[in-house]
Amino acid sequence: MIFQQRILECGNKRKEWYIEILDILTKPEYDCCYFMLWSNYSREGSYYTPFIAEKNQNGTYHGHEMLDYFIEMYNSSKSVFASDQSAIIRDVNAGKIVVPQVLGYEELSGYITAPISNKFISEKTELKARVNKKVTEAEFRVVGKEEEVVIPAKVKNRQVTAILTKENIKKMKETANGKIELYADGKKLASINVLLNVDIPEMEIDTVDNFENYFGLDTLLNGSWAINKDSGCELNLSNTKEK
Repeated sequence: MIFQQRILECGNKRKEWYIEILDILTKPEYDCCYFMLWSNYSREGSYYTPFIAEKNQNGTYHGHEMLDYFIEMYNSSKSVFASDQSAIIRDVNAGKIVVPQVLGYEELSGYITAPISNKFISEKTELKARVNKKVTEAEFRVVGKEEEVVIPAKVKNRQVTAILTKENIKKMKETANGKIELYADGKKLASINVLLNVDIPEMEIDTVDNFENYFGLDTLLNGSWAINKDSGCELNLSNTKEK
């Protein structure tokens, strides 16, 4: 059996497909956070969204045969498009829109936004994080090979910030297995790996990679080489001392 994986330029049998999928995705039992369509590339049948071919003087549009149904989905109170987000967030913060309680969202959570994972740190560094609800206190913990430095953080509008000073960095021994952890109200919320006081070996200008800059850590190796994989594909690399 052959399944249609894209919309055709004409002759689509389920022209109301976008309304159907909207009704499915907005059912509470599915708890979907977003729905993303692919991009249109050519007129050889590779369509994933209806297109506008012409805008009439009276303000109406002419285009793909499923365009009216797509516009109906766009105008639905169930849908929020990317272009609507700023206005929606503004109305939520102003109390004009009441956001329903999402299962699990009442639990305190957060994530580190700066620095990025596997960053080399040897100088003064700004630490940033975000939490999902108001907290009384927060802190970052920099964990080295044997040491741990606790840095109290400021919290404003769910943004958590602090400064990792050069004096604190000097307290840490050289390690490629360092961590920065986020704590709020006594709960550990997030952790990232960092390289503390590690010197990056220089490479010859004509060398693509000498594979000595990963300090035996497979996470660093895969972060540099196992990227931009096609969906469904795996690429797992590991360091070795053998040539």
